[in-house]
Amino acid sequence: MTYVNESHTPTSDDIWCSYHVDPAGGKSILPGVEELCKKASVDFVGGASIHNFAARAFQIHDQNVKVSFPAALFEDGNIPHLLTIVAGKIFGLEKIASLRLQDIRFPQWWLKTFRGSAVGSGLIDKIFESPSRPLVSSMISPEVGLELKAYQEKAEASFLGGCDIVRDSPQINNKIIPFEKRVEAMLALAKASTQQTGMPKMYFPNVSGPGDLVLKRVEYVLKQGGRGAVVNFQAAGFGVLQMVRNQFPELILYADRTSHAATARNKRQGISMTTLGKLARIAGADLVEIGSITGDMVESQAHVVQLHANLLADIFKTSDANRFDQDWHGLGNSLPVTSGGLTAEDIRELRHRFGNHLVLQFGRSMTGKEKVSRQHVEKFLDELGPLVPLV
Repeated sequence: MTYVNESHTPTSDDIWCSYHVDPAGGKSILPGVEELCKKASVDFVGGASIHNFAARAFQIHDQNVKVSFPAALFEDGNIPHLLTIVAGKIFGLEKIASLRLQDIRFPQWWLKTFRGSAVGSGLIDKIFESPSRPLVSSMISPEVGLELKAYQEKAEASFLGGCDIVRDSPQINNKIIPFEKRVEAMLALAKASTQQTGMPKMYFPNVSGPGDLVLKRVEYVLKQGGRGAVVNFQAAGFGVLQMVRNQFPELILYADRTSHAATARNKRQGISMTTLGKLARIAGADLVEIGSITGDMVESQAHVVQLHANLLADIFKTSDANRFDQDWHGLGNSLPVTSGGLTAEDIRELRHRFGNHLVLQFGRSMTGKEKVSRQHVEKFLDELGPLVPLV
């Protein structure tokens, strides 16, 4: 019995995956696709199991393959388990030279087993009072090496100079700036800056780490009156991101994508940022980094645009033959964050495409100098043009 069947019609309850497959040794793609489906689902010769659990390659065009996985293969609310199947040992198959997971279409029954974001794009209205512009986030730079006093000074300049958000980098070293002292000082600074400017300000501490430490850190943040936290979902894992969302349903989660390039950058191998971003939304992230069309962390323009729409939409439609439409069936959305050496010209392009449903994140370009003042940040934002008015 073959696992490749282009006359097969996948059901709405199946999980559909789009792959780019490079066969080993320049041979036919079919043996590799056959092996992919077998190893990802049920590697069994004959019997009822093969009918109940077998993945089916239902469309092959050039080296792009669409595969449907039956619902019976998957556990409720479990992203790590899903990835073990659709992006697990199949990446090591001898018959495939390189493999890329381009997209996943998620069914209603599976999406309904997740909690979703706390506020998502509602952050703009509920917390920041609808400023009619993108939010501006400052990731303090350099990301390691600063002592608390210098960190506070750059954060204060960011808040008073016009930024809505100050966030930690996931590279920050808690030996240099102890976590508890930093959280206390930064939350007090955010409160004082809110009072001084009359505009809401938020601080997002990085809580990434082993699961038990993450829970301990989030509990401390909440005890100190904090409302949000940063989790590097690529390094910490989707399981940790899910755990934080499930344990702390009101926490505003900022999903940092540092390390994503290890799986997303090679366009013929790994997992696309489109897929990673959609999984972050499912895991319950309120803010998700999506890359930038221009700047120094470039993604393909089409894929950044699609991911931005996918994170916000209730129903997403695509004209890309290698991507899927996605009905999110009411699952809470996520606010896209763009970053990577953005210039005024970049901002104009981003605003033209994305409007106000966006967070503009700046790091080294805004706070990388040894001394950073309020005037420095004001001038930096002013040079971006009237699209990012000062607050």
